[in-house]
Amino acid sequence: MISVYDEGGLLTALQKGRLQKAAALALNSEGLLGSLDISVVDRSSIRLLNLTNRGIDEETDVLSFPTVESGQIPEDGFWGDVVICPEYIKTQAELSGKRLILELALLVIHGVLHLMGYDHSACEDEARMFRAQRQILERVGLDYEADDS
Repeated sequence: MISVYDEGGLLTALQKGRLQKAAALALNSEGLLGSLDISVVDRSSIRLLNLTNRGIDEETDVLSFPTVESGQIPEDGFWGDVVICPEYIKTQAELSGKRLILELALLVIHGVLHLMGYDHSACEDEARMFRAQRQILERVGLDYEADDS
């Protein structure tokens, strides 16, 4: 089960549904099942989370909090939390000329892949992760290369 928590009402019901689908497809891309939470927060909340958990005093688009070490599968099926900041992501979408829903879905997929152990610190790992993101995005019905808002 993919749960979306948006107490601030920052997303529409349609956007939430699209993000749930994106997260489920990301898990299923590796043949995995389970659940995870997507939390939708404002700029100040994501900045505080980034500072508290990564020591970086800046806003960001997405943070992932896995429940298991890389390469492991959670016994209880709960992969962890993906936290997104639509306000920050909206700015990125405007700068890149992409639709907001595409950027939101891409970053949820990115976050879920991190929960599953993907990393992008090395060039080879980055290429693998970004390739997976684009493939999953297409399965959601969104094409990053063709999208120009």
